[in-house]
Amino acid sequence: MKKNKTEKIFYEEYSSPIGTLRFLATERGLSELYIKGARQKGGKDLGENFIKEPKVFKKVFKLFDLFFKGKKVEFNLPLDITGTPFQLAVWKATKAIPFGSLTSYKEVAKSARRPKAVRAVGGALSVNPLPIIIPCHRVITSNGKIGGFSLLGEGGGEATKIALLKIEGFSLPLPLSSVKFKHP
Repeated sequence: MKKNKTEKIFYEEYSSPIGTLRFLATERGLSELYIKGARQKGGKDLGENFIKEPKVFKKVFKLFDLFFKGKKVEFNLPLDITGTPFQLAVWKATKAIPFGSLTSYKEVAKSARRPKAVRAVGGALSVNPLPIIIPCHRVITSNGKIGGFSLLGEGGGEATKIALLKIEGFSLPLPLSSVKFKHP
């Protein structure tokens, strides 16, 4: 999140089944989500430009309440994220993956118009500023393995990815025959 030094950044915390989530937003939209205590880029101490403002996140938290109850949710929210052109293409392709669906890193690479950049897709998803909203937990390997997940902090990583997949109705291990890979 590259913002100017005087820009107001709103934040609020949300208690979830996977840990306390911290949301950051500018006046333009959501900019970051991470597990409180994470070592992610925005997970450092909040400075003087950070303003705790629950009203900014009211709609977001209603959607997250539904999501964590296993309800189909589309996070059609204004976003204010920055990244390289490739990262933005990967995040856009990933955001299009519907609730309860899976795709592979390979298919995301194809959707981002870089079919040979499968490993680079993993790199772009590892710095995804809005996990769950940009649902990188729905991306697995072509052979049906879980792959990585970077919502860092206590409870992060593979265990968190598995928990999110279970919320969406998947049971593990994932039967590869039931996974239909398609362009997001």
